[in-house]
Amino acid sequence: MRERIDMTKVIGVVSAKGGVGKTTTVANLGVIAAAEFGRKVLAVDANISAPNLGMYLGIINPPVTLHDVLQEKFSIRRSIYTHSTGLHVLPASFSEGPTDQKELRRKIESVFHDYDIIFLDSPPGMSDEVIAAMKASDEIILITNPESPIVTTTLKNIKLAGEMKVSVAGIVLNRMCEREYEMSPSEVGDCLGVPVIATIPEDPRIPEAVSRAMPVAQCFPDSGSSEEFRALAAYLLGEEHVPGFFVRIKKLFDSVKNFFR
Repeated sequence: MRERIDMTKVIGVVSAKGGVGKTTTVANLGVIAAAEFGRKVLAVDANISAPNLGMYLGIINPPVTLHDVLQEKFSIRRSIYTHSTGLHVLPASFSEGPTDQKELRRKIESVFHDYDIIFLDSPPGMSDEVIAAMKASDEIILITNPESPIVTTTLKNIKLAGEMKVSVAGIVLNRMCEREYEMSPSEVGDCLGVPVIATIPEDPRIPEAVSRAMPVAQCFPDSGSSEEFRALAAYLLGEEHVPGFFVRIKKLFDSVKNFFR
């Protein structure tokens, strides 16, 4: 178990490509840390060019966003919204106009004393926006899928983090289906030289929850993916996690099934 977070920490959630589950991860970690672990949490949409986090949390077309903060139009507190779970959200928007992304860390630091943990939803890839999000983070987690092309591309993000001296807390292996062509968690860890700290199963409940503008952990708290997001949140917070009843039964069933193979 990691050391319990007692001082404000900024965790960037990064991926080598889009569509691997980065925003889904931020939304679920945020609501779990706030609603289930009682932490003061801020989730920031640092994907300036293609923001999605607000939509995942039911915050549609907010009047003031991170764009306004970076353009010095409004204070950061004016652009923070409270989700029904108690999570605070700083959304971005599709507004046009120049933004000074290098100011992101300084703006966030102005509200440090209000929060225990801050999650940054980074853009995918290796752009200047990604670099700004990494610079604003104390550490990052990398989201990838278990297919080898995506995993190997993730090496670029790890190299960039090393050059920037940003700590990589671990890999989140998302959309696991346990198919033969998938890389296993141990193979991914060996390939990237970074431990896999969570494996999130492919879960049809996730797109259903997104269609309701809710995180799956809020909409379907007993689903398999919700339980794994819960375990990941506990790990990042340095909290103890006790798996739910249905998860314990599934693990017992899987162990028996594997024994007779």
